[in-house]
Amino acid sequence: MNRTIQDVEIAAAIDADLLRRREQFSGQPAAWRVWSEAAHVATLNERARIAFIEHVAASRGADIALRLLMKAQSIREQITQTLLLSEAPTLH
Repeated sequence: MNRTIQDVEIAAAIDADLLRRREQFSGQPAAWRVWSEAAHVATLNERARIAFIEHVAASRGADIALRLLMKAQSIREQITQTLLLSEAPTLH
């Protein structure tokens, strides 16, 4: 099945993943902040992601913005693959 996963589906899956993972970061507020910010960026559509990353680059530096973008892309790709695999037909 060839199908494009929509931004709204990706955002919903990432939000659900955030809720599941929150407890894993207990006692690690800095790690949670980094992960949840990247997850937030991953939920945005392309135009909003670009604007957010540009804002981060201007306010916190290009290196931080690049790391954030790369982490967000990784999260988005993982979620997209998970969504696609969950829809794959199984052979009986």
